Amino acid sequence: MILGAAALALGAVYYAAVRPMAMAAGLASIDDQRFPALALALGSLPTLIHVLAFSLLTSAVGTTSAAGRAWTCAAWVAINALFELGQRETVARVLATQLDQWCGAMVSCSRTGQYFVRGTFDFMDIAAGALGGLVAYTILTHTVCHAERAS
Repeated sequence: MILGAAALALGAVYYAAVRPMAMAAGLASIDDQRFPALALALGSLPTLIHVLAFSLLTSAVGTTSAAGRAWTCAAWVAINALFELGQRETVARVLATQLDQWCGAMVSCSRTGQYFVRGTFDFMDIAAGALGGLVAYTILTHTVCHAERAS
């Protein structure tokens, strides 16, 4: 639980401080091919942190089995991938239209549609989400095994 909360705090600091400075300096458009690690750090790190944090938090309150921890991490990776795929231009327009029709005047629902339309699809975000799930699963496996050996 503590690691998940710490990861969320790290993500909040990134969004509040690091990301605006990087974008203002023109670093958000670093070439993914020439500088993949820097591009990941500037653009996809929040995705990695999001999947990591929510996998840890969900596992902390919802599951005790190894299979449950694996499924929890996989579910957050899948949720992230679906939201990322929803930002593809052709899919985003359809999703936004359907959400507007389905939700009517619900503000939060129309904002979700705008997320898809205004978002930018990036394979690096899918990779970062998968890495976040893997890191979360590794942390969960290590901490649970360590706790079981200690008791």
